[in-house]
Amino acid sequence: DDDTLWIATHNGLSQYHPETDTFTNYNTSTGLSHNNIQSVLKVGNDIWVGTDNGLNVVNLISNEVSIFAINSNSTGTNHRWIRSLAHQGNYVWVATWGGGLNRYDLTLKRFDYFRNNPTNNHSLSSDTVYSVYTTDSNEIWIGTVKGGVNRFNISCECFDRFNFNDNHEQLTVPNISEDKESIWFATSNGLSQFSFSKQQFSNYSMLKP
Repeated sequence: DDDTLWIATHNGLSQYHPETDTFTNYNTSTGLSHNNIQSVLKVGNDIWVGTDNGLNVVNLISNEVSIFAINSNSTGTNHRWIRSLAHQGNYVWVATWGGGLNRYDLTLKRFDYFRNNPTNNHSLSSDTVYSVYTTDSNEIWIGTVKGGVNRFNISCECFDRFNFNDNHEQLTVPNISEDKESIWFATSNGLSQFSFSKQQFSNYSMLKP
C-alpha cells in the first residue's frame, strides 16, 4: 500500500503499516540472506533489498523472498556486499562494496558489471561504490569510496568523472540527493552542489569544531 514505510535495520527489514500501527518483519528466519540491511528500493510489486550477503527481492503479492546468486556470469551480483540501489526505467542499479556497479535488466533478467580499469579514464573510478542515484532527468550518478563522483554516459556505456575540487580522487561520497536546480553530494570533505543550469560545482567545507 502507498502508506507503507519500509525501514532498513541491522536486524532485518521492517514494514510499518500506519493505519494499524503495526509492523511486518522480514529477516533470515523469513528468507532474507542477511539481517544487516543496507538499502531498500520499491519497483512495482517488488521490494529490492541490499544486504551484507547479497541482493534479495521481496514480492509484495506473495511475500516470497528471492535471493540472487553471487557470481559474475550475469545471473547474480558479482559481490556480496550491496550498499545502494536505484531504479532507472528497465534497470535496477546495484552499488557494491568491492565489485563496482552492477546493472540488472528487468526484461532480459541478466546483470551487467561495470568495474574500474586503471588504464581507462572512462571506467568507473572505484570498485567500492557507496551510493547510486537516479535524477528526475533519468541520469545515473555514482558516489564512490576515495574515487569521487561519476556519471553514467549512456552513449558509450562508460563513465564521466567529475573533478570538483583538488582532492577529487580521494573523496568518499556516501549520499546523493537533488532539488529542482542542483544535485547535492555529501562527501568526506563537506558538501558539494552541481548546478544543472551552470554545469559547475560549488563546494561547502565542513565546519571545524
